[in-house]
Amino acid sequence: MPKVNKKVFSIVLAVLFSFILWGSVTLSNSYYTTLKVPVRLTNLPKGYAVSRMSINEVNLRIKGEGWRLASLILSNNLEYFVSAGLDSQSKTINLRNALGENTWLSSGIQLFDLYPDLLSVSMEKITERKLKIRPELSMNFKADFGLVSGIKVIPDSVVVYGPGSIVNSLEAVPTVSRIFKSLDDKVLERVDLKNIPGLSYSTGSCVIRFDVQKIVDKAFENLEVEVRNTPRGEDLVVFPNSITVVLRGGINILGKLKSEDVHPFVDYNQVIKDTLGIIEPEIKVPDYITVIDKKPNQLQYIIKKY
Repeated sequence: MPKVNKKVFSIVLAVLFSFILWGSVTLSNSYYTTLKVPVRLTNLPKGYAVSRMSINEVNLRIKGEGWRLASLILSNNLEYFVSAGLDSQSKTINLRNALGENTWLSSGIQLFDLYPDLLSVSMEKITERKLKIRPELSMNFKADFGLVSGIKVIPDSVVVYGPGSIVNSLEAVPTVSRIFKSLDDKVLERVDLKNIPGLSYSTGSCVIRFDVQKIVDKAFENLEVEVRNTPRGEDLVVFPNSITVVLRGGINILGKLKSEDVHPFVDYNQVIKDTLGIIEPEIKVPDYITVIDKKPNQLQYIIKKY
């Protein structure tokens, strides 16, 4: 190894050793910190669930060696456990009395303060109810692409368990919010149900499915105009009796669409309300297809009576 490289290596090694030594000494010192920790109620009576908690988190002012505090700060599963004592009555609990249930606060950690220090809790009997799942989706598309189907949710419903006051207040169970960007193809994705405190579900997720296609236009020519609801003894005649319809939709859907799938029509009940002698035909098309144009847009008509 060249002398210059040896010198650089020695310097790097010395700096690294210094950092390790400094870190070791620093983490051995004692420090204060404040942790915000979720409150978890334990020892609930059988068949009961929490319907209300006055607080969901508690602030703990603690002291300990740096490395112990660092491990707590970096932990993502800390909870402050509080026992309900298998009692279904509404109550107020002093959180300082629950220190013995939180062994992670004992070894090498000193608790100096805890706030708030009181927890008011109410419980109700567990009830169950089957509810629809409501997808919470936001989506945007690449240029010239769009949604060409409904949003299919599998399963479409879920059994919800929890306090009756909460369960009965729900109209549906939402999923977590999901954002889809620059879509240009169909989507099939599993999405979690939104966590609602106090509730549990028969399944925690669902599959979301919908179709995205390139959006195009297509003209259907010489479509015969159907006349509907003409009473007996009368005949409604329209001029012209065939039209061209321009539709917009997904490229795969329009590619399979036939003339017999597009239904222009006029309704006698609308004609008799007209005072101008012309009427605009209506167009019945499959879902997720849009009528862009009709040629002609208005029809003349006569009513024959027998």
